[in-house]
Formats: sequence, structure tokens, C-alpha cells
Amino acid sequence: ALYATPPLFFDEGAPPADFGFVWTDAADGNGTALDKAKLTWRKIVGSTGDLVNPDPAKVKAGRYWVLFELSDSSGNAAEPFLRMIQVLDVTAPVITLNGPDTLRMAAGLPYLEQGALRTDDVDGNGSVYPTGTVDANQPGVYVLTYSYADAAGNAAAPKTRTVTVYNDAPTDVKMSASSVEENLPAGTLVGRFSTIDPNQDGNRTLVFTYELTKGGADFTLDANGSLRTKRPFDYESEPVLALSVRTSDGFGGNLEKTFEVAVVDAFVPIVETHA
Repeated sequence: ALYATPPLFFDEGAPPADFGFVWTDAADGNGTALDKAKLTWRKIVGSTGDLVNPDPAKVKAGRYWVLFELSDSSGNAAEPFLRMIQVLDVTAPVITLNGPDTLRMAAGLPYLEQGALRTDDVDGNGSVYPTGTVDANQPGVYVLTYSYADAAGNAAAPKTRTVTVYNDAPTDVKMSASSVEENLPAGTLVGRFSTIDPNQDGNRTLVFTYELTKGGADFTLDANGSLRTKRPFDYESEPVLALSVRTSDGFGGNLEKTFEVAVVDAFVPIVETHA
């Protein structure tokens, strides 16, 4: 004869020694040893279920019907007993980052999130996306956190990725021309500025802006770097004019530099000839 208690619960991978039942036999005595019983497992899916690995230590989390069958040493079979067993998921999932856990990128380049992979022996595998964001246009250090808990509430150890968005300031400013002829009207183009920046490469194009910090009484400067006269100049009274220009790369980097513009004498000597 077989006797059993109400539905049994145990942790995945750690089955109990006797599954909560005992057997008695007039000739063989009684006991709880499972080596005398045959167990047939069916996972509860709908009304029938699937046959699973009969080794209790290898049965995955879920609800099962388990059929217990026992015969004594003379071959006499006890009436089979059916009971429900709940195998509990106590194993936490694992998160693995796609790509490195630290990244450095120049400001202005797009940040491409690589995500992470979570693996779980019950819920299966899938993607994990972080909390936190990266502002690729704002230099700084950004920490992204990847977390996941399975359906049983087991939380994976979180993973983090640190993204450093950096920006180097411009290293030089150049002017295409440094002289202008005297007496020309206001608005005459003197030259155009250009900027040298270590972060300017084939992967991104920086848009530099310009402003006058000195020389505003003599010149105007467009944001795109075109320098023009604000008034006519006189070579005899002001042969050289000074100005200062600040260039900005749009990501917090800037550089200020001083220039001189030479005023060119427009006087043309008159040559008289005598017969």
C-alpha cells in the first residue's frame, strides 16, 4: 500500500528524500526509500502534459502530476498513487553585457546601445535594456544599469556600463587673409576664419561658430566666420588693427585668439613725363 500527504513543494534541483510518502508490506516491511518506487512525471500543460526527465534532481520548475508505482519483492504491485508536485524556481537568471562595460566616445557621434542578454533555466533567454540614457551631445559620464527578475521573482545580479562622452577644445583658429585696402566701404570682406579641432574627423563634422571679443568698433563677424569691415580705414592713421575671435565647437569647447589686420596703402604715385 502507498500513502501520501497533500501536494508537495520543493526547490528545483533539490528534491526531498522520500517525496512525502511511505510504503508498507506484510513481507518486505515498510519504508520511504525511492529506490523501491517507479515515478512517472508529467508536467501540467492543459489537461495532458508532457513526459519529463524522471530524475527529480533534473526536473525544471513547474507543476507536475507524478505517478508513484511500487511492487514488493514477490512482484505484487500496490495500487498506483497520483499526486501534484510544485517544483519551485529558485535559480536567479544571469545577465551578460553585449560589448564592453566601459566606453569612450566623442561628443556628437551617435550612441548605439548594444544591450545585454539574460539567460534563465525556466524563463529562457532574452534581451535586457538599461535604465538611464546617454546624451551623446553633452560631455559627461553616464552609467547604464541592466536589471532583470524572472517570473518567480529571482533577481539577476545587475550589470552596469559606463559611457564617457568627451570633447576636446579647438587647438587653433586660422584666418584666410590678414589685410584690407584702405578707403573701402563698410561691409568689405576681409577674410574667413577656420578652426582646427582634434575631434574633427571622417566620422563626424563639427559646426564651428565665431564671435568677436575685441575689435567690434572696426569689424563685424558672422557666426559662420566671415570677417567684414565696419567702416573705411585710413592707412596713414591706422596701418594695423587688432581683433580677438572666439570659436566654439558646439559641445562646450572653445578657443580665443588675437589677430592683426594690416591696412594697405591705396595711394598710387603720379608720374609726370616731360618732352
